[in-house]
Amino acid sequence: MKTIAIVPAAGIGSRMRADKPKQYLPLNGKLVLEHSLEVLLHSELIQQVYVAVAEHDAYFFKLDVSRHPKLVRVQGGASRAESVFNALEVASQSWPADTLVAVHDAARPGLDSATLYRVLDQAARMPNAGAFVAIPAWDTMKRVASMRALETMDRSELWHAQTPQVFPLQPLHHALYSAQNDGFTITDEASAMERMRWQPSIVEGSQRLRKVTCRDDLIMLSALLLAEESLD
Repeated sequence: MKTIAIVPAAGIGSRMRADKPKQYLPLNGKLVLEHSLEVLLHSELIQQVYVAVAEHDAYFFKLDVSRHPKLVRVQGGASRAESVFNALEVASQSWPADTLVAVHDAARPGLDSATLYRVLDQAARMPNAGAFVAIPAWDTMKRVASMRALETMDRSELWHAQTPQVFPLQPLHHALYSAQNDGFTITDEASAMERMRWQPSIVEGSQRLRKVTCRDDLIMLSALLLAEESLD
């Protein structure tokens, strides 16, 4: 089955409070985005990688990886959903409707080849469901309003969604178009597909795939990746 990847990388990462977008911050000798792209570009399972970057991005074309033969740059949008939709618009001109699309966050630099294989395999086995990586909620989860706890949620039913998230091209394209057309806010591809009454399959991930949102995430990921290297 043909498989492509989309990496939305147009965000500015305002919560990081850094002098550049978080995907361009250094992490163990490379930039976060370089880590995030590495496994996708080197995987024989992925035929092409579309990277959605901001129109006036001053960093992307300075990277050696920007010239990789498998990589295609597309125009990013004002939101993650818009960036992914723009990439799907371009990809749909070259790839069949049933092509698997693996969407991976630019700010999740810990993707490994084993996790990529597992989520792609699961999505291929369940073409009418799709699949995404997630980890169970281990902490006690509270529903909060105005910084006051209203109730405790049943964490046995709660998972933290990660990426990659993998769905067939045409259904994902339609789901994102429908959500945008209806003014529905989409925070990940699985939520768009759930809105279309799909029930995506979950592949368990790990802390390695935590998203870089604040400086603490960079510190913890740096330590984790270094520790894993020392054990290899």
